[in-house]
Amino acid sequence: MRSAAVILFHFVFLILSPRVEVVAQQCNGFSGKAIFTAGTGTGHSMIQSADGGFITVGVSNSYPIGGNDWILIKTDADFQVQWSTAFGYAGTNEDGRDLVLEELPGGQIVVGGYRMQGYRKAHVMLFSGEGALQWSRQISDHYSVPRDIKAGAGDFIVAGTINVPQGASEDAYIMKMNLAGDILWSHRFDSGSGNDHFFGFSDTPAGNILVAGASAGYSGANTGILVEIQEDGTIVGQHTYHEGAVTQFLCVIRTADNHYVVGAHQNIGNTSRGIVMKLAPDFSIVWQFKIHQGQRNFVSDVYQLSTGEIAAFYQVDNNNVNTSGFGIAKIDYASGEIIEVGNPDGASAHLTQGSTKNMVMLPNDALLSVGRTAGNTSIIGFDNCFTFGCEEEQDYNIEVASFSKVIYSMPVFDCPPMINATPTSVDVTDISTDITCLSCSDILEVNVDDGCVGESLDIEVVINGDSNAATLLQSLNFTGPESGSEEGDEINIAPTEPGGYFFSATITAANGCDYTAEGSFEVFEVPDLPQLPQDIDLCPGESFFLDLSGFPQWDEITDGAGEPVEGITFTAPGSYPVVFVSACGSVEVEVPVSGPVFDGPMLTVPPAACIDSDVEVEIPFWEEGNSDVVLNQGNGNNLIPSAATFTVSFPEAGSYNLTLTGTMDDCEIDAEASIVIEEPLELEIPSGEGICTGEVAVLDLEPFDFPVFLNGNALEVFETSSAGIYTFTAENSCGLVSADFEVEVNTFLPRPFQTAQRICEGQDTVSLGFLNPAVDVQWHSGEEELEIQVTAAGYYEAQVSNSSGECVRDFQFQIEAFEYSPAEVFPDGVLELCEEGDRTVHPAFIGVPYTFPDGSEGYSYVVEESGVVELTYSDFCYDYEYLLEVELRECLCPMWVPNAFTPDSDGLNDLFLPVVSCPVEDYRLQIMDRWGQLVFESNDPFFGWNGSYRGGDYFCSAGQYVYMIRYVQFLNRVALPQTLTGHLTLMR
Repeated sequence: MRSAAVILFHFVFLILSPRVEVVAQQCNGFSGKAIFTAGTGTGHSMIQSADGGFITVGVSNSYPIGGNDWILIKTDADFQVQWSTAFGYAGTNEDGRDLVLEELPGGQIVVGGYRMQGYRKAHVMLFSGEGALQWSRQISDHYSVPRDIKAGAGDFIVAGTINVPQGASEDAYIMKMNLAGDILWSHRFDSGSGNDHFFGFSDTPAGNILVAGASAGYSGANTGILVEIQEDGTIVGQHTYHEGAVTQFLCVIRTADNHYVVGAHQNIGNTSRGIVMKLAPDFSIVWQFKIHQGQRNFVSDVYQLSTGEIAAFYQVDNNNVNTSGFGIAKIDYASGEIIEVGNPDGASAHLTQGSTKNMVMLPNDALLSVGRTAGNTSIIGFDNCFTFGCEEEQDYNIEVASFSKVIYSMPVFDCPPMINATPTSVDVTDISTDITCLSCSDILEVNVDDGCVGESLDIEVVINGDSNAATLLQSLNFTGPESGSEEGDEINIAPTEPGGYFFSATITAANGCDYTAEGSFEVFEVPDLPQLPQDIDLCPGESFFLDLSGFPQWDEITDGAGEPVEGITFTAPGSYPVVFVSACGSVEVEVPVSGPVFDGPMLTVPPAACIDSDVEVEIPFWEEGNSDVVLNQGNGNNLIPSAATFTVSFPEAGSYNLTLTGTMDDCEIDAEASIVIEEPLELEIPSGEGICTGEVAVLDLEPFDFPVFLNGNALEVFETSSAGIYTFTAENSCGLVSADFEVEVNTFLPRPFQTAQRICEGQDTVSLGFLNPAVDVQWHSGEEELEIQVTAAGYYEAQVSNSSGECVRDFQFQIEAFEYSPAEVFPDGVLELCEEGDRTVHPAFIGVPYTFPDGSEGYSYVVEESGVVELTYSDFCYDYEYLLEVELRECLCPMWVPNAFTPDSDGLNDLFLPVVSCPVEDYRLQIMDRWGQLVFESNDPFFGWNGSYRGGDYFCSAGQYVYMIRYVQFLNRVALPQTLTGHLTLMR
């Protein structure tokens, strides 16, 4: 009998008798399923998009264009549908089988599959990032099936099975296509007899493409094959593996240390077994593992986890699609031994054998798979425990309300002849027949409550999720202050001593696997009740500290707010709770604090009062019999109060500080209050002022040593140019006083002609003067006319008064002459412009338009060629000419991109970072692996890639990667977008 490895369990001790569960490990990541309610359908392939969401392709019969049609769904990271498309061909009743897809660096989506029209016909389609069909291509008019797609920079590779022309056997094919749908190169791999297939891609350290497949042309039986192809399509090698029953290599990956892991399946009679193999860098076998689940199974996907182990995904098929399920195995990378198996029960779905894109691994090693649940396209999640629903399960039932429908035309794509890639020699390697048994996948859990002395503790045994399976328990042993063992359906123990108890539980299942769980729990004793003081008496301002550090038998002591304390300071009377906490419960004790409560001032007086007025004094907490209380008025007078309220007076102005001393309610008091004694105010303001129009009357209020108000606003200086009577006020505790200030305005508004003009001397005559005749004018030159004529530049002064002579104003007229003054149109020297950018010249703005060589007038001119440009203009007095020399040159600034870097933290070439000597905008750097998955992105031209996966703790393996750089350079204020793509090598 082969027993499973012993599983150790741990639990966390919590206070206040929590429930402790002992489980195998802490599970992280997505767990649940998302069901796209789109009628009967099946999801075939799924990838994670560059924006963190997911893209799924499958079939459905709910949006009939023909019969079964293809559906393409884009969701965000929370499986909320962003867009969806249904597409099909009107001439057939079946579209969409063995569907695969890939996202290109530019965001386009490539989909491959076949439709049934007599027999299978492979198609490749390109969609935009928003799901719009760009074009469709039929690979062959005979039998053909696409199996996988590999994204490149501006192109992609498709591999699968083809029969061209239709003959006795099928051949593997591989072709490279560009974004226009043109075939760049293609190969047909024919082993000579039997059927050949290509399924999944990987890469090699040399930057070549490694494609996994199967062939029936070697050793008389099906054989797994790996074919190595260069980027230009040249086949450089092949490797075959045969045991007499190896049928197909379905997928292959290159690991972090440049080994390879292959997923396959092997026919054994009417059943099959999934196989996982590890190959050395020279492609020799390191280890293999065979999976036994159901009647038929095969490994469709493999990944290497961030912890190094291998995750293998397989379909369990009981010859009934509706009962098919998923299986997930975790395999030790070094030894090939099984570590963990995810039970496929509850994940009923159908996988497509030909697709290697029906699984997605998230950065936290959680896993997603696409298939069918309850007749609908579904995404099913496994957390990093490799279990379905290890934590609380989340179901996303998503109604796809409507699809955009596309009826596409399917022209027969005339493929160029494929090169026959039949190898000339065969290296056959036998596979060992030793089969490693699966470890037991069931889990034993023991749940124990912490408790107190004298309590009966319940013990729950759970086997594979069944809490009623305690009868299978062979033994359950306890060690501690009291030892013992219990067996049977109902298990409990009632300890009589406090302390720690340890237990172990063991069962042997029907499959021969042993299960062991170990753990511990705690038994507590209730402490004695605490004794606290009951006679605390406080006067206002006093405090009392209660020391609580002398109770070590209690786990925690808290105040009334629930905060842990080692002592409490009391400053006022009241009843204060103190809570003593132990593992077996808590006790609340009330601490009473007594004494008078003075919750306000002990002495109150008004803030101000007038001399010789009655000032009310109040002692709010006065009680009869307080004969020893004394009030000092602050002026040397003491008073013995006889009541809570009384009056005093002050014959002189000033500030006084009153004090109250003595004993009240057995507590010494010392209270203070202050008051200001004021005299009546005197407000004397001038009677009034007369001003002319435009003048300002000013009243200075600063000499008053108290606030003066106008319309509720306190003023220091009052100014106005409007006539009226203005009332000012001032107030204190002696009362309100007021005074008026009257302003009269004598209207005087001379209206002159324009006071500043420019003339051409000797040519122009200008009139100077005033429009209103009811004024007297005296010009500086002696004239006394309203208007004079001048022909020369200069300053002309005039004095204007009203008929009474009370209002007088001076005016000055400025006449300027145009001078011959050529403008500084451009700085000296040759004006250099960029041929690629804006070639418009902008002369200096001088207020008048320019005339250019082509006769046009304006303020800008487009230069067509290098040379001298003549510009003329006029300032209405003089004409000017300017000669501008222009030189056109190339200006675009290049960007240098390295082709390799070594992120080994040695200070040399640790970052991949493009270098540009000119400023750029809208910069975006994207780096993809050889499968088109985004591994790095930056919008900062000074932030480069250090080799990590999406900025996390996982570092990418050495090899070739693809970069795409987009940026904008500005030439002569014109934006010129640039795009650079290429390959780089990560070296370690």
